[in-house]
Amino acid sequence: YGRITYPVHAQFDDMVIHPPTHYLVIGALLRMGLTLTHAAAVEPVILLWITCVLLVLSRFPASIKFGLLFGTFLGTLVWNEILTVRPDLSLALAWIAGLIALESARLSDWSPWKLAIGSLLLVYASAVHYPGVLAQTGIAIYAVWACFALPWRRLPAILGALLVGPCLIGIPYVM
Repeated sequence: YGRITYPVHAQFDDMVIHPPTHYLVIGALLRMGLTLTHAAAVEPVILLWITCVLLVLSRFPASIKFGLLFGTFLGTLVWNEILTVRPDLSLALAWIAGLIALESARLSDWSPWKLAIGSLLLVYASAVHYPGVLAQTGIAIYAVWACFALPWRRLPAILGALLVGPCLIGIPYVM
């Protein structure tokens, strides 16, 4: 009906049991004509695809790439109950992909576009479900790491890339 609510918990006008980000995405996909099952599965599939692409483009050794790929696949899709309407799977996949992007960026001489993708994914993980609220601390850790590892003239571009996620997802979420 155009509103995100949780009437089972007597929240008839709003929703505070989970952050509404995940349900907003599912609702938008439902409005596009997808069934609930398909709409709920789109986000985890896209996040797993992003993880795979980031691993392929990373400078990790092959053993690390395969370990991260199979660990992510087994941990999220095989040894887990796939309840895609809940935000837990999206949280885990966004968090994993974000950390892979940030470390891949560091190994690629602090690639700004990978840092931006990593910060977007970590802030998204924080906005998807309350237990992931600390996922975005990875951005601060990599910002401090960059301050110690890089010359001062490179820092504005690197720190600017790390602020992409908080600005594009964090600010609208808080508002």
